[in-house]
Amino acid sequence: MAKYIEIANTLRTSVSNHEYKNNDPFPDQQALSKKFSTSRMTIQKALNILKTEGLIYSKQGSGTFVSSNADLIEQTDLEINQYIGTTDLFGKTHKINSKIIKFTIRYPDKSEQNALRISKKDLIYDITRLRIVDEEPYVLEYTKMPVKVIPGISDDILKKSIYHYIKS
Repeated sequence: MAKYIEIANTLRTSVSNHEYKNNDPFPDQQALSKKFSTSRMTIQKALNILKTEGLIYSKQGSGTFVSSNADLIEQTDLEINQYIGTTDLFGKTHKINSKIIKFTIRYPDKSEQNALRISKKDLIYDITRLRIVDEEPYVLEYTKMPVKVIPGISDDILKKSIYHYIKS
């Protein structure tokens, strides 16, 4: 296993064990380089994994911090291909809301046509939603899908669960 992956795993465990608490500053790259006896490049790769997972975030000029929703992220323990939706994941024990940032129906560009395997005449939904768990921002979702696959999506559905709408 690559060293940066081992470091990411160690740091993830530290966040999970609350050695680094939500919203607290995370150690800087130089300190982590010394701690793990490695280069800053290796530390950057490890931190990029944690950023991708949403456990930490950076503020330019201020440093790196533990995400306020790190506890929720750690609870999920899902692979990317196992996504079940925020409502199904947290809805039984947490309050889930959605704020619609963007909801348009439009024709796809060339790359969207290729990715979605549709023609230029097939309309798509272009959706951006902020999912909120227990009054805290959890995830910003970007969704592009063909209208013909799931017709009838509305603001009311987007404020709740797209997945519940699809299942019904």
